[in-house]
Order: sequence, then structure tokens, then C-alpha cells
Amino acid sequence: MSDSQTAMGVTRPARRFVRLAAGSGLVGGVVLGLWMMLYYALTGTGFASVFSNCFASIIYGQQGMAGSSMAGSSMAGSMKASHNVMTMGTTIIPSHAVVGGLLNLAVAALVGVAFALALGGLIRAGLPWIKTLRGFVVASTIGGALLYVIMMYAVLPLVDPSMVSFTSHGAFFVGHLLFGATFGLVFHRHLNGARSRSLTPRPAAT
Repeated sequence: MSDSQTAMGVTRPARRFVRLAAGSGLVGGVVLGLWMMLYYALTGTGFASVFSNCFASIIYGQQGMAGSSMAGSSMAGSMKASHNVMTMGTTIIPSHAVVGGLLNLAVAALVGVAFALALGGLIRAGLPWIKTLRGFVVASTIGGALLYVIMMYAVLPLVDPSMVSFTSHGAFFVGHLLFGATFGLVFHRHLNGARSRSLTPRPAAT
């Protein structure tokens, strides 16, 4: 077998692994986003405010928080824009909401790959209980809790301190638990399904 054939044999499973991990992270990111949208809708802040006024500030800085009632009268001009949506003292800027939503999904995909690599490393390090579906979901949910701590107390204060005040700590924590559990469930089930299909003998060609 040539070196190129060997390299292809190694990279194909790796690519499938990365695609599966990123896809599972995307599903977890969707669940987290839907949960936060539901929370802010029920609290009257505006269902898309988590994207328009929180995630978008990573790109736009303080402009991403332009709709927040905490931003003060200096943001009054943006509230008059016809393309903005006013909700309970919070202006939702559609373009910011789209950017924030896409950013949430991109980060979720990257975190999914990181989770898969970290959990795989723990299994190889001598924690075989993570191989089971229940163990994998529990471990990834714990990872979601750790991710919340990193985001809330390290990343957000560094990127934009106003996001820490705007974001509901309790809802954000629950959202990250949901992210971890969803990732673990989707990744483990699809990974085992892919392995089962690869082990199933193909019928001989006639």
C-alpha cells in the first residue's frame, strides 16, 4: 500500500470524526440558543435579544448591546431606526441577531470538536465508564458546566463586561447543561451507529 493510500485511510476516519463532533456541537448550540430565546421571550426581554444584544457584541463591541435597556440614553438614536424591533426597553437589531446566531453556531461546532477530543482522551486515560451512553452524556454535561464557568467568568468579561450583566446566569448555566447533554447524546449515538455500519459485511458483488 502506498503512502498516499495509507494517508487517505487515516484521514477519512479523522474527517468523519471531526464532522460528527462539529455536527453534534451544532445541534447542542441550536438547543442552547432555543432555550435562551425561550427564556428571554418569557421574561419580556425579546426572544432574539440573546443574539442581537449578547453574542453579537463579540463582533460589534458595545454596539452589540445597543438595544439593552442598560445601555442608557446614548443609544436612543439606534432605537429610532426603522429596521430595529423594540421589545420591553430592548432594541433587537435583525442584522446583529443573525450575526450573533451564526457566531453561536460556529462556537458550538468548535466546542463540539474540543469535547469529543477531550472525552476521547479521558477514555484512553483510563475512564472506560465514559464509553457507555449514560456515562458519555454525564461526562459531556459536566463539560457543559465547565464551559459555562469559562464563558461567564473568563471569556465574557474579557470580550465585553456588559454581557455578564445582561446575561441571566441561571438560564445560561442551564443552557450549557443542555448543550453538553445534547452533544453527548447525539455524538455517542451517531458514532456507535457509524461503527456498526462499518463492521457490517457488505454483500459480495455478483
